[in-house]
Amino acid sequence: MILPKYGMSMTEAEIDEWFVAEGDVVAEGDELCEVTTDKVTTAVESPTSGTVKRIIVQVGNTAEPGDVLATIESP
Repeated sequence: MILPKYGMSMTEAEIDEWFVAEGDVVAEGDELCEVTTDKVTTAVESPTSGTVKRIIVQVGNTAEPGDVLATIESP
């Protein structure tokens, strides 16, 4: 799961909260985490169904658009 780009001027986002933990089963479209950019706070949705294998970017850390936030193993 990668961090989408929310607007042309977005350069990074901070992870505010994870709504899932490693090992959780998620469906496509489930909200996985909340991020804050310089202009908006929004939830990042799962691009696919599967099991959250690893959370890579922890709460309080920042990521750039396109960075991998977590890995999801599809069935």
